[in-house]
Amino acid sequence: MRWKWILFSVFTLILALGAGGYLYVSTYDFNRLKPLISEKFKDLTGRKLTIGGDIRIKMGLVPALAFEDISIQNAEWGTRPEMVRVRVLEAQIALFSLFKKRLELEHLVLLEPDILIERSKEGRSNFDFLMQERREGREPSPETQNRSIKRPLFLFRQAFLEKGSIVLKDNGSGKSHRILIERFSSRTRDHLSPLKIRLDGSYKGRKYKIEGSTGPLMGLMDPLRPWAIDVVGTLEHNSVVIEGSIMDVSETRGLRLSVALSGPSIRNIARVAGIKGLPDLGPYTGHFLVTDVGGRVKIKDIHMKLGTSDRLRVELSGSVEDPRARRGLSVHFLVQGARVITLTQTFKAPRLPFRGPFTIQGDLADQSPKRYRLTSLKARFGKNDLSGSLKIDVSGKNPEIAGSLSSKMMDLRPFFPKRGSRHKVPGTSSQGRHEKRVFPRSPFRFPNLERTDLDLRIKARRLLLRRIALVDLSSNLRIKAGRVTIKDLRSSVGGGALSMSFESKPAGQTRSYSANLSVDQLDLKVMLKELGIHEALEGRLKAHLDLAGTGNSVADLVGGLNGGVTLSVDKGRFDNKKLKMFGTEFATTALRLFNPFDEEKEYSEINCFVSHFDIKDGLAGSKVFVLDTDYVSLIGSGKLNLKTEELDFSVKPIPKKGIGVKGVGRLSISMGELAKPLKLGGTLAQPSLAVDPARTAVLLGKALGGIALFGPVGIAAVLAGGSLGDDNPCLAALKKIEKAPVQEKKKQAKEKVAETREAGKDSKTSVKKIFENIGRSLKGLFKK
Repeated sequence: MRWKWILFSVFTLILALGAGGYLYVSTYDFNRLKPLISEKFKDLTGRKLTIGGDIRIKMGLVPALAFEDISIQNAEWGTRPEMVRVRVLEAQIALFSLFKKRLELEHLVLLEPDILIERSKEGRSNFDFLMQERREGREPSPETQNRSIKRPLFLFRQAFLEKGSIVLKDNGSGKSHRILIERFSSRTRDHLSPLKIRLDGSYKGRKYKIEGSTGPLMGLMDPLRPWAIDVVGTLEHNSVVIEGSIMDVSETRGLRLSVALSGPSIRNIARVAGIKGLPDLGPYTGHFLVTDVGGRVKIKDIHMKLGTSDRLRVELSGSVEDPRARRGLSVHFLVQGARVITLTQTFKAPRLPFRGPFTIQGDLADQSPKRYRLTSLKARFGKNDLSGSLKIDVSGKNPEIAGSLSSKMMDLRPFFPKRGSRHKVPGTSSQGRHEKRVFPRSPFRFPNLERTDLDLRIKARRLLLRRIALVDLSSNLRIKAGRVTIKDLRSSVGGGALSMSFESKPAGQTRSYSANLSVDQLDLKVMLKELGIHEALEGRLKAHLDLAGTGNSVADLVGGLNGGVTLSVDKGRFDNKKLKMFGTEFATTALRLFNPFDEEKEYSEINCFVSHFDIKDGLAGSKVFVLDTDYVSLIGSGKLNLKTEELDFSVKPIPKKGIGVKGVGRLSISMGELAKPLKLGGTLAQPSLAVDPARTAVLLGKALGGIALFGPVGIAAVLAGGSLGDDNPCLAALKKIEKAPVQEKKKQAKEKVAETREAGKDSKTSVKKIFENIGRSLKGLFKK
């Protein structure tokens, strides 16, 4: 039985040694180790370790040491003295690891750690523990051989962290981010096995969770060994999957990470990243690759999809060469949707009146900081399209945009007020009375032109405006310091030619406008067909406008216009139904003039029309206008008040030769009525035409500068006897007047001088010169 005594003795001895060891350890003052621990830590890292509280032993099957109030010195250039502060650190040592001459912990617990990770302006990390020589591939010098870290200070199988925070700070940009940690845990089988991690916390008040695996601890601090990472993170229902490796964790170098994103809205992720103003585009998915070359991070192989096809969908693909410096952008974008209004509502842009689906795509790249180039631009809004390229410079005080745009079809009519819309008169009663106007009083709504500089070359195959259709348009548009200039505008319009120049610039609290427009041989029928309008008007139009004015609305602008307008129409006709829209009284009188016979006609024919208006301060005066039809010619003059839109014209009808002759047709109006003088009054929106014998003869005489209306050489006689086969009756009448005997002209001139002596006209005015001047003016209107 001796072996029993031996076994009992050994067991007793072990208990005694254990009890003695427990007694010794539990009563040992571990605070004596503070200087030694601090010294060894500085030898290994070059940083000072301070233990402000006590070092205690927690007894158990495996003893654990607890350190209170620990701090690790920050880099010399750091923004605070301590890089790491920990309220309590508890470490349970694996005793057998001591026989292997290394420190291994069964578990490590950190309570309320405060960790600062910052980068200097030169790009160095405060976690750079004297590893520069090893990063450069050189063996450490003898002086730093024992201080160069080839592996972590200690290894652990399990680690726990509670109630901590990590601050990421970039002293170069001045930006910092604080990440709160509720709980962190990691587990590994040994120092060569991957770490299984789980992290819960919040960032900017939003909960996040990260779990997955990383490389072993041995590779965490080694800049020459890739450290693997495979984690999944969630932030408010948004998920991020990161797979790849990092060569140098402390310096964030040697990146090769594949990142996949998905979630219900990217706006929340953008806000967390500090990006503001991004609209809610709906669910999204995407992936990209993060790499770096020579320490410069690059994002490539970007593929993002946002939104839904039934509302709004956005696709992005491309790369960013240097995201830290926000340079090297090269992205192709595609934006599609079922309704244009969805686009404007989503991006809070001014509403576009286009209807139907839309598509916008192009390539966006930066040429230098805050300077971008948009190429391969293609946009479609319903039936409208736009393409071209732009240079965008936002580096200065005002954004600058330059480039060229072209379109096959652009219908801008929806931007203009609908026909027949009513505009409230300023100062009307509370009952909200309205008046009908042609020129609206609604104020112009322009963007702040002083804040944008624009230089565009514009081309359009077809451009449809409110009342004109332009074909093969080309022009240069410039906006500089609030000044808008349109130069060299050329276009085909209704088979004819159009040229225009335009300028608008600030003028105190309002804006000034000037325009010069010429139209030659415009076929009204062709143009209206382009606009999709029923053939309400036909004929060839010539026009010249030279106008200038100021105002904050169309009504204000035309109410103060200055300049001149010349119009002529050759071989035209108009729809009688459209004429009736101006009112029963006006339409009835006008139709009886154009068609004196008792017969229904769909159209009224016009042989020609000529008129010239001189405009001063919004008052347009016409010295002469001539309208010739197959049955009657109208000669008149008068004025148009553009401020009130009131008409005041005197018109003399001249029946044609053969009207009333037996067999020609039954007249619905007597010859006496057909020859009575008329007054065109009312307003542009509501004109009126009525008999007015009182002033017509005098006004017409004054308007024509003493030219006789009647008699053998008067315009009335010439037009009344003119041949219906003349190519241009107005021009034919003018030619006949120019060929009249000189004696008759002198006689007519003397009579006219007598009538207009009160007006102070020279009695010796040459009638011949007057006819020659008028002749040259009217001839110029009809030159082909």
